[in-house]
Amino acid sequence: MKTGSIKKQFTAVLQMKRPTIAVALMAAFGALHGFGSAALGQTFSYTTGFESSDSFAAGSVNGQSGWSAYGSSVESITTAAAHSGTQSLLVAPGSDGNVVQSSTPIFAPSGETPSVYVPTPASNFMETDFWFRTVALTADTGLYVSTSMGNPASVRNTWLGVMEGTEAGATAGNLYVGAYEVDVLGNFQQSLSPALSWGQWYHATISEQYVNGPNNDLVTYSIADAANTPVWSVTIGSWENYYALNPSAEQAPGPVVSDRTGFGGSGADGGQGIYVDDFSMTNVATVPEPTTISLLAMALGGLVVIRKRK
Repeated sequence: MKTGSIKKQFTAVLQMKRPTIAVALMAAFGALHGFGSAALGQTFSYTTGFESSDSFAAGSVNGQSGWSAYGSSVESITTAAAHSGTQSLLVAPGSDGNVVQSSTPIFAPSGETPSVYVPTPASNFMETDFWFRTVALTADTGLYVSTSMGNPASVRNTWLGVMEGTEAGATAGNLYVGAYEVDVLGNFQQSLSPALSWGQWYHATISEQYVNGPNNDLVTYSIADAANTPVWSVTIGSWENYYALNPSAEQAPGPVVSDRTGFGGSGADGGQGIYVDDFSMTNVATVPEPTTISLLAMALGGLVVIRKRK
């Protein structure tokens, strides 16, 4: 698309009312970078409450409705707790140490263009959304479970952990969620939430915007409480630097696509696990995340300056 037509899109945004600006900015930014709804390939929207109406029955999740389990996974469909309905997915750390022990069905891949083994992903966006609560009602010593968007069990673009306070800056006995990114030196950097409440339901959302090129993906991790009031949110990078800088990493040098979401954790430190319910995934972005809007606003400001100079 020609620069002149892109400038027209941004200029038109100035005439819009505030509720329309976010969507318009996303469209203009998509035109500038060659992506957006019109550029998407195969899309999907997947939702499950792990109920019998979704063809889930109590017991191992392996093989149910396209879900898979690995190793000594004890992840199962349970009636012990549910955010809605009567069933949920129990994510209990396994004894074999696998970080990913179960995963969703496989969907159309999302990622950068090109990505390893996938020259043209269906989308450059993926979002995972679910509710969770700890099995324990008080401190669950050693709890350490996680969820990631990626493809095979050891390939991850995102990482969100639910853990008892064993991380740097945490207090033992408290509950936290944490998110990891990898910096330009290949080092893992963690962002940690405030302390949460044991045995309470929380709403988690993980949204990744894959951007072609190194060290520029945007992953937003958000947590809301049982009333859906936001309690923590952070936008950081993905794991793309890990695959670019670690030759021994599976699918190095990356970037790698995401075609599923996995859950799991090591049982070496103990911990009873978490319940997961009202799960959904999509590879279609409808509203940009706050950090994305900020970046778009900066781009818009630059175009306004150019216009004024002319």
